[in-house]
Amino acid sequence: MKVKDIFMEMPVKALGLSALEALGITFVIFLIAILFNHLRPGSIPLVRKTPFEVYTLCPEVSGKLPRISVDKLPPGEKRLFFVDSRLSGPYCKSHIPDAAFMPMYPLDIPDFSRLKNLPPGSWIIVYGATDLQSDERMVSELMKLKLRGVYLLEGGIASWVSAGRSVNNVVTEEITHDKLKGNELFIDADEELLPDGKRYKNALIIPPDNDIPPEKSVLEKVLKSSADVVVFTREKSMKKALDVGCELKARGVKVVRVLKGLPTLKEVEK
Repeated sequence: MKVKDIFMEMPVKALGLSALEALGITFVIFLIAILFNHLRPGSIPLVRKTPFEVYTLCPEVSGKLPRISVDKLPPGEKRLFFVDSRLSGPYCKSHIPDAAFMPMYPLDIPDFSRLKNLPPGSWIIVYGATDLQSDERMVSELMKLKLRGVYLLEGGIASWVSAGRSVNNVVTEEITHDKLKGNELFIDADEELLPDGKRYKNALIIPPDNDIPPEKSVLEKVLKSSADVVVFTREKSMKKALDVGCELKARGVKVVRVLKGLPTLKEVEK
């Protein structure tokens, strides 16, 4: 007898009961699994209410980013809030006036809390350099926060300049020993120790870095201090000190100067 004939001879009622039994067993197993997951420590939620916090070296960039051109941005419009996603060096050389300095480091995501408190109807215009993806990455991160009115500036800062719009820069002044007041906050821009293996006792350490931002606790001390900030380095070119000075000014420190030469122990350990 063929398999087809055997199947045809089976009672329809018996087939229905078998199907119901199978569904019942599957449902009971499902309930047991749900109950077990609910009772065990570290259970997996059935519905994820917030995005999973997965940090990678290169965050995924959305393929559909809202873009806007310079000609669509009315000059002097108060509802526009510009965000510069570049590092401190390019930002200090030229940036859109009043643009917020929020560098998108390869290994760090900026604090976006200030963007959540903007007035209703504000537009967040993110820009960077045309040859980098830092601006695109930032827009993707902001879209995950469900912020409204987020746009990527087409062409970056270059398109802004080409349109004849104004830009600002950040200048870090230099200072000599005879101009010191005696109450400065000194910043050591060198990663290496002194020849004797020690450091200047009261100087804070902020080396320039293109991968991670300054250490949060150290940066908070600088921002809370009312003293003038003086950055120094043992390099003759003073490039490290100038880079750190630029970083601090971009982050809102009002008075930052670079010392010509090295401070004396008496000047630092006062």
